[in-house]
Amino acid sequence: MKTLFLLLVRPLLNAIGRFNGYSCCQRCGDTWNWKRSHATMDTEHSGCFPLCEECWAALSIGERLPFYLQLLDEWERDSCHDISYRRLTIPKAVRLGK
Repeated sequence: MKTLFLLLVRPLLNAIGRFNGYSCCQRCGDTWNWKRSHATMDTEHSGCFPLCEECWAALSIGERLPFYLQLLDEWERDSCHDISYRRLTIPKAVRLGK
């Protein structure tokens, strides 16, 4: 029943999220207006969330890393973050399973 509900409602929830400016899980594409993100803390005060909790749990550490690297590349392209230090801290946090 839950699966059928999500099949019917998921596209609508994601469309509403995108319309309202929400970003999404880089694996499944579900938006943060309804899906819980997995925050990976790479320092005491900073983190990122390229994956939802479901996708994060379904992937091994090695399978997760490309999504984090993709996010770092996007940040670098958009010049919205100073990522030089984070190119070291985020992969380390992912390898530690955070």
